[in-house]
Amino acid sequence: MIEKYLPRLLNAGPYFQIVLLMGDASARTLLGAFRTRLKALDIAGFGFKEYWFKTDTGIVLSISGSKLIIQLFTMFLAEFDGHYFQGFETIHSSHGPVKFEKALRESFQNYTPSAGSRTRFHGGSYA
Repeated sequence: MIEKYLPRLLNAGPYFQIVLLMGDASARTLLGAFRTRLKALDIAGFGFKEYWFKTDTGIVLSISGSKLIIQLFTMFLAEFDGHYFQGFETIHSSHGPVKFEKALRESFQNYTPSAGSRTRFHGGSYA
């Protein structure tokens, strides 16, 4: 399943970030709140791609897009009040797809699929 979303993430660059959301995290709720923040800031024309999957440690969330989007996402995580997760750890942040792909693949080794459920991973985009 990572093979399906990886090309989309790489094409949406040139900036990439991978974070581990710890605690009782909801990637969909967090990304929804981030999209709402972008709308409130009237950030138009700066889309991004996201892909997340659950591990035993938490949710690994990757995002790719412009430098502005990655900076806004980092600020959003840092100032978030912890309502949706207890904290986050940056696994990777860079300009360049090679190290990003390697870090994402290494993180994906911790993914544990559940039988017949698509709720443990998701990929999408915001335009």
